Order: sequence, then C-alpha cells, then structure tokens
Amino acid sequence: MLLTGCLSPKITFSILPKTINISFDTEEVELKAEVKMSGFGSYIIEQAALELLDEEGESVLKEPKVYTVNQKVTVVPIGSVFKPQVPIATLRLADVYAEILDGQELTEDLYNSELKGRIYTLKITLMGTTNPSAEATLEFK
Repeated sequence: MLLTGCLSPKITFSILPKTINISFDTEEVELKAEVKMSGFGSYIIEQAALELLDEEGESVLKEPKVYTVNQKVTVVPIGSVFKPQVPIATLRLADVYAEILDGQELTEDLYNSELKGRIYTLKITLMGTTNPSAEATLEFK
C-alpha cells in the first residue's frame, strides 16, 4: 500500500548532546539523534552527513563527513511521546583538527591560541527516506 501526504512516515530530530564541549584532551564525541516521528510505517536512516560551520555560517570542512547509519526506525502512532535515540556518528576530533588547522599538528599551545573559546555549529543531515537536518553547538573550552 502506498501512503502519501500526512500518513507518510516523517521525522524531525535533535542532535544529542545539544551542546558539545570540547577540551584539548577530547578525542571523540558520540553523536545521537533523538527522533520525533509522525505518520505510519517506517523510516530508514541510511547515512548522516556532518558539516561544521564557523561564526559566519561558512563550512570549515572541505566536504561533509558522511557516516553510515543503516537504521530502520518504526513510526509509532501519532501523539506518542516515544522519542528513540539513534546512534549516528562518532566524531573523531583529529579529523576535524586536520582541516581546521590546515594540517598543522595539534599541540596544547596551538589549541589554546587557535581553538579555545571558539564556537562552531555542527549541522547533521540524515539521509534516507527523507533528509531532515538539525544543528548543535560545538564549543572549544
């Protein structure tokens, strides 16, 4: 049966954690999507594309980092308060540093002078049945 319109499965999501605090010693961050669903059926999340935006909204990565998710989320009845959390990516900060710092090796002095105190926007687009996006804050402490 083909479902269209308001009965089609739809999701919106929030990135968890909403604010990601990074210190010099942080090596990776586990990212999850807290999913809010409507309609009937299931939603397939194939991949998650991650972008990192500076204060002006410009991407600091040469191209989005794409992670394979391959999760099927069954849409529960309308009005449900159930919001499943789906693991979407492990953000390796070494990959981020390599691009933000133009290949320079990260030292504590370089971290303190170039990154500490900076705030970026982490934008994730889920690719699958539809392609919703959400944003979180990445803060270098």
